[in-house]
Amino acid sequence: MVTIINTQEVKDFSEWKKGFDAGATNRSNAGVNVISVNCEPGNGNKITIISEMGSRVAAEGFINAMKQVMEAMGAISVDVQILDKVL
Repeated sequence: MVTIINTQEVKDFSEWKKGFDAGATNRSNAGVNVISVNCEPGNGNKITIISEMGSRVAAEGFINAMKQVMEAMGAISVDVQILDKVL
């Protein structure tokens, strides 16, 4: 099991959320379990999504496949960390 911390600065949260909501089935089919969606205090356009997936390989594949989608959803910058769960 791995944890994915995906931080994005987006142009417009409302537009980004429409795309995020529309991707629920794709995330589910890929085995992504979204734990939470958060924003930076004072900046509602800086979003951090915390998720879990079964393996690092699956997570890397999913993130790579989603790069263009994130850009189309209005992502200005994206920083993804994939962490091995130890506890």
